[in-house]
Amino acid sequence: MNFKEELQKGRKIKIAEHALDFAENIQPTLKESAQNGFTGYQIPFEGRDDTHILKDPEFLKNIELLLDGCKAEVQRVGHQNIITGNKYYKSKLVITWS
Repeated sequence: MNFKEELQKGRKIKIAEHALDFAENIQPTLKESAQNGFTGYQIPFEGRDDTHILKDPEFLKNIELLLDGCKAEVQRVGHQNIITGNKYYKSKLVITWS
């Protein structure tokens, strides 16, 4: 195995581990959200240290497998500052089950 393959393997393992931990921790929150009548849950990326992992397609695929029947996607929402007129974007992880 060359160095590049070793790095890719380490990255893939870290993403899989993070997805497993994330799925275990988010399940009670998703159940509570469903019991309150919602069909999805949003997790904003602002202030998170793991955003680079949460946005990764491999992570999203793993989350969908671990949360059987749920769909996970990253949504990017555009905003505009009303004073300066500057446009900016905020991203969030959205998990839906309907």
